[in-house]
Amino acid sequence: MTNNSLSAQAGISTVEFLVAIMLFSIIVIALVQFQENLQRLWLQQNSLLDAERLAFKQLEIYPDQLPYDATRWHYQHQITAYSADCDLIQVTFIHIQGYQSRQQRLICHQSNRVIDDENHSN
Repeated sequence: MTNNSLSAQAGISTVEFLVAIMLFSIIVIALVQFQENLQRLWLQQNSLLDAERLAFKQLEIYPDQLPYDATRWHYQHQITAYSADCDLIQVTFIHIQGYQSRQQRLICHQSNRVIDDENHSN
């Protein structure tokens, strides 16, 4: 009886210790991979938001050119005649890793006529 109670108090065996270390290692590796995936997804989302921001700003200041980092971004724009007075402007910013944003805006040129909807009376 004394021998049995002594072995119960002796602590963990080598096999138990190795299994615990193995489980700890697997958990740490999984957490590191999870953190790397979160960081990669955050960087991807950040690049997409930057592309959206750049495209929106470019449409706001059109026809002027927005300064941008040409080492990270490729810029394209296309003008399509929408009607006699309006053009459809499409702006695309493409990140070097392939993320892109395409936005469009309808710009109308009204020559020699003024439209004021607030002052029209019916």
